[in-house]
Amino acid sequence: MLSFTIRAPELGEPIVLRGVVRWVVDAEQARAGRTPGMGVAFVYDSPEHREALEDRLDRLMVQSLGAAAFERLMGKPAPPGAADDGPA
Repeated sequence: MLSFTIRAPELGEPIVLRGVVRWVVDAEQARAGRTPGMGVAFVYDSPEHREALEDRLDRLMVQSLGAAAFERLMGKPAPPGAADDGPA
């Protein structure tokens, strides 16, 4: 199990995520033309836990990037009220 911590001044408390590695492209496979890296599946305690974390991350993105950029990148509307805190 991996642990990821996201810290940002706007957050107050950091966001801690857990995940498991699902696939790996190593250096040898990369030489064969594949992009090196790994895929991580995040693990949540419940559907409600996942929803709460996603909402918190969405709001952080809107605060950092603004509602218009969030909507273009994520392909969904900005969370209600989050745009009020976006960049000027």
